[in-house]
Amino acid sequence: MGAAEGVRGPRRHLESVAYGAPMANHARMLGSEMLGTALLMIGGPGAVILGGVDTVTAAMSFGLTLAMVTAVLGPRSGAHVNPAITLAMLLARRTDGQQAVMAWMGQIAGAVVGGGVVLAAATSRPEFQRGSFFSNGWGDLSPAAYDWPGVLVVEFVVSVMLVTVALTLASDRHGWGLRGVVMGATMAVVALISLPVHNVGGNPARSFGSAIYASTDTSALGMVWMFLLVPFAGSLVGTALWLMIDDTRLEQTGLFTPPLAQARDLADQLVEEVVETVDDVVQRAGRVDHDR
Repeated sequence: MGAAEGVRGPRRHLESVAYGAPMANHARMLGSEMLGTALLMIGGPGAVILGGVDTVTAAMSFGLTLAMVTAVLGPRSGAHVNPAITLAMLLARRTDGQQAVMAWMGQIAGAVVGGGVVLAAATSRPEFQRGSFFSNGWGDLSPAAYDWPGVLVVEFVVSVMLVTVALTLASDRHGWGLRGVVMGATMAVVALISLPVHNVGGNPARSFGSAIYASTDTSALGMVWMFLLVPFAGSLVGTALWLMIDDTRLEQTGLFTPPLAQARDLADQLVEEVVETVDDVVQRAGRVDHDR
């Protein structure tokens, strides 16, 4: 995990942190994350609830909305609009604890506001029935009737995808326009994968924002716990995967613990031994061919 040696002094690391998550004041962080998450609720679940769109169109709506939010709000708050991504940025030290708390507060508030806007618009149609309000779930709440093991696996995988891509984009110092395009495309892929399984997950705020407005007889609130907890587990694994492909060292992140560092060093040693063994085999094979 990021064991590769190289020149990466404190100055370069601090620049990376500042670029990955702009140090906005607390009010700007809270407001930006609230606005961004509200827009994501309106452009994502809202498109399905209000328009009854098909899977591909819904995926495009989720992706385009996230692309817009990232490009516009990224320079102001980092445009996490997802508590699991905020946790990953905190673990990677692309933001600090106070900023993370402001982001989480804004994301939950934005999900509540965005869901409320969708509900207010939807109730103006006489035949509207609230139902599950595009909540996440399994069994009867799964569009294709997936049971909870399959839902859990997909929710975990899409959470890891979102976190790994977000951290990689932040680490590579891409501009906000490109980051918006890539994050939007990633969100569209996530939606295509998870919509038939559990109505698009990977974001605890979005899941909460739908569940609180669902009808009480749908069990949406009783199932939302999975979609609040699993993305955070995915955030931990996604951060670890990011460390495997990035030059950031484990010691520079919030994941650092002596046992984990020892495991990392042991894995590096094993890889080096395997490479040396393979190299020896290739060299011996070459000498045999040369002698012939």
